[in-house]
Amino acid sequence: MDFAPHTPEDLIAMLAAVGRRDLDELFAHIPPKLLAQRHLDLPDGRSEDEVLTALTARAAANDTAAVCFAGGGAYDHYVPAVVGAITARGELLTAYTPYQPEVSQGMLQALFEYQTAISELTGLPVSNASLYDGGSAVAEAVSMACAATRRNAVVVSGALDAPTRQVVRTYGHPLRRDVRVTAYGDDGRTPVADVAGDVAAVVVAQPNALGVVEDVRAHADAAHAAGAKLIVKLEPTAVGLIATPGSLGADLVVGEGQPLGQELTYGGPSFGFLACATDQVRRIPGRIVGATVDARGSRGYVSDAARARRAGHPPREGDVEHLHQPDAVRAGRAGVPDVAGAAGLRELATACLARARHAAARLTEVDGVELAVSGPYLKEFALRLDVADPPPPSPRAPRRRLPRRAGRARRCRGGCRHGRRHRAADRRRGRRPGRHARAGREGAALMPVMGDRTAEEPTAFERSSPGRRSATLPRLDVPAVDPADALPGVELATQPPALPELGELDLVRHFTRLSHRNHGIDVGFYPLGSCSMKYNPRLAETAAALPGFRHLHPWTPDAAAQGTLALLYDLERWLAELTGLHAATFQPAAGAHGELTGLMLMRAYHEEHGDARRTIVVPDSAHGTNPASAAMCGYDVVTVPSGRDGLVDVDALEALVDESTAGLMLTNPNTLGLFELDIERIAAALHRVGALLYYDGANFNAICARVRPGDMGFDVVHLNVHKTFATPHGGGGPVPDPWSSANALRRTCPRRSSCATTATPGRATAGTMTDHARSAGSPASTATSAS
Repeated sequence: MDFAPHTPEDLIAMLAAVGRRDLDELFAHIPPKLLAQRHLDLPDGRSEDEVLTALTARAAANDTAAVCFAGGGAYDHYVPAVVGAITARGELLTAYTPYQPEVSQGMLQALFEYQTAISELTGLPVSNASLYDGGSAVAEAVSMACAATRRNAVVVSGALDAPTRQVVRTYGHPLRRDVRVTAYGDDGRTPVADVAGDVAAVVVAQPNALGVVEDVRAHADAAHAAGAKLIVKLEPTAVGLIATPGSLGADLVVGEGQPLGQELTYGGPSFGFLACATDQVRRIPGRIVGATVDARGSRGYVSDAARARRAGHPPREGDVEHLHQPDAVRAGRAGVPDVAGAAGLRELATACLARARHAAARLTEVDGVELAVSGPYLKEFALRLDVADPPPPSPRAPRRRLPRRAGRARRCRGGCRHGRRHRAADRRRGRRPGRHARAGREGAALMPVMGDRTAEEPTAFERSSPGRRSATLPRLDVPAVDPADALPGVELATQPPALPELGELDLVRHFTRLSHRNHGIDVGFYPLGSCSMKYNPRLAETAAALPGFRHLHPWTPDAAAQGTLALLYDLERWLAELTGLHAATFQPAAGAHGELTGLMLMRAYHEEHGDARRTIVVPDSAHGTNPASAAMCGYDVVTVPSGRDGLVDVDALEALVDESTAGLMLTNPNTLGLFELDIERIAAALHRVGALLYYDGANFNAICARVRPGDMGFDVVHLNVHKTFATPHGGGGPVPDPWSSANALRRTCPRRSSCATTATPGRATAGTMTDHARSAGSPASTATSAS
């Protein structure tokens, strides 16, 4: 599909500007043996209509018609149309990471308002600007607690969902963390036990994976008595009814953002949130957006990452900033939280409680079905089935279909009531004032002038008007439930979180004005950054939003996800061909997450061979994420200098590497846009001492289909899909970043990849399944495996 606007004449003019006659001459400086010697084994290009037709057929092969009750932190809730309409604005969708605040004021303010909403939902004063997902948010909170307490053990509730427990183990493995899992009781709650003196943190979920509401205050008291921190993984809509974890003593509150305006999309992309007390703010990962005042007295927004770069301090060894770039568009979807109003959030939680009680009562009327635990539950519950297991469905087996909306509790985001004009009334009602959204100059809400990007836009909190909402919930069609009776012993919220209350028109105008204060690819050329910033065809977003993809639950059985699995299978084969390697996976959530995943794969490879290596070599011109990823993986970082030509000093590299070197992380072309001409010599130097060569795919776009990393000697490759393929940057990931590995490393590859199989032995019908499901007999996990 050709979506580039350039004509052959344009191409000739651009080549002439750099003194080249044709594309072959442009690549003539690359060693000839590295250039692709044949046409790659890839399908022929197709027109836009053909691509959409093929992808529509793939989406239709997924079974999403039935109501999905899998739960487990992912919910097929109703997302009001206004949310998608706002976040699809090109100025937001195609923006670069907001390192330049002058051209990113719209995105920065949206993230500022997001942080404020998360602070209100969690009951803690500080929030960052989002993480990859709920699992990585928990792992990052554990790292913060370990740094704060200088301890290396963590107690994890057995009622925390299994993928998150695995992520905590994976992140902790290279740092030799002692992860202790405690069993839950007959009531489904985590027993409050004495915490040992070497424990840095206790981790519980609220509500937990069984749907049971935990006694957060008791866990906080026990953890604090031992000098440990309490980490709570929160389902955010629950605080419409129950008290926020922060108000009950939690030190760090994290969670999965999928319930906040995100689609299922087979497990991602989504985002994770993290909030903490003010004494932990310097340990918080990612970035924080704050309000400030410029020299003219006007309010503006800036991120700590932008300030650090201006001060000349890019992230290097041991710095975790940038490892969790905020998915600004995804966070922006949660930053449009005001569709139901403050009362709507409580109404939503109450409706979930009533429907869950009604469903449990009806289901337990069936012989052999009973509640698995006796604890108080809010919106989910676990059943014990004393019935024969049904045979697994084959890909062609007919399935009973239910209307998509039948019996499904719709959800929309809660709002809040903090308009500037109503603060006095809020105080009279005992409401606590909002936090971040009124930082900076008070009362500076100026009406924007048409077309003036410098005019201030009041925050959503300042524009709030009590009683307004952008969406309404359906009438409750089951018997109403009194929360006090249904949740005995649970500390209920005395009032819902103080979120804005806005009508749909208010929301549309507000975020449209914010988009006007942003610069993105849709607005003009974006020169900043060492990585590719390009236009992506709108077809990609249209295809990704097809219902068959959008409504697919991550725990969907393979037989019901054949369209997506077949698509992933094809993509993995094509990526292996493009990279010249053997195996591929879509496990990582973003580029820096791909780095961490690849480094863990390399570590597992060396450990499997009984070879404990300590150092990772990184060029002085590398992305700041490279040394930060290596430090997070427990490696010592050694820097190799560049020569006067901007390329790696190979003589210095050969003197640096030895049997303690695990690998070298390299971008090629590098961050200066130069191709490492001595790449074969570099690869030989690493392989001679048994080390591995890692390819950072930030600039793969420049050589795609011309040079393959595997042919250059690279062993592990991560590819940034927003740079080389067709995902918009969206203010800075996360988007799934695939990576490939050499055949020798295939055994240590993460499990979320696909393989072809047959539906039934002896039949020719082809099907596709995840290798995790094949090996473990369970749905694909979103946790990354360390070995």
